[in-house]
Order: sequence, then structure tokens, then C-alpha cells
Amino acid sequence: MVSGYLLYMVKMTDHNIDLIATHKSSGIEKNSYNSHESVNLKLNDLGATKFTQMTERNIGRSLAIVADGRVLSAPTVMNKIEGGSLVISGAFSKSYLEGLLGLLNSSVIKSNAEIISVIVKGDREKK
Repeated sequence: MVSGYLLYMVKMTDHNIDLIATHKSSGIEKNSYNSHESVNLKLNDLGATKFTQMTERNIGRSLAIVADGRVLSAPTVMNKIEGGSLVISGAFSKSYLEGLLGLLNSSVIKSNAEIISVIVKGDREKK
């Protein structure tokens, strides 16, 4: 059993990526590395350029995908990501992925959705 918490301190900058202006498409796909499904998100040319710059500046740090004020995912950037395509993966349930996909494709939620830099604090303890 895993217990603990994650506290996200989100740092808003001028480099945030607004998904209203940059979202091209998204869908659920099978992760090629394991048996989990993941969300594939494609950005338009503007978003791809901004995402490449953001990932290059934040190698070793986390980036948050935030919708309606809630951190949906905060993966660690391992290297510069080019091409405007990213995958949100993990041991997520099918219903979680469908909800995330719905948020990404919703014109209501998308107005407050963005990718931003984040500082992750917290402690996970296995019992």
C-alpha cells in the first residue's frame, strides 16, 4: 500500500503553453514500453516550438499539465522534446485516461489548460 502526498508549487511564467492556442489533437493509445495505455497529445507549430524551448530549459525538472486549476500530470523532463507530440503515461486507469482526454478536448476546460513549470515537493512512503 502506498500512502503519502504530493504538493505541487506551480511557478507561472511567460513561457507557459496555453492549450487553447496550441492543441492540435489528442487520443488514447497503447504505450509501446509496457501494457499501459496513455494519452498522446499533439501540438500545432506554435505549441511545438514553445514546448521544445520549455523542455530544453527544464531538463531534470517537472512540468505540470494543469486544467481548471488542477495538476493532471507532472512528469520529469529527461531531455529536449521536439516535434510537438507528447505522451502522458503511467499506471493510470482507463477511466482516468478517458477523463483526461475529455478535459483536453473540452472547450470549457481547455480555456484554463496549460503546460507549466512546477516544483514538486512531498514524500511517498511504502507500507
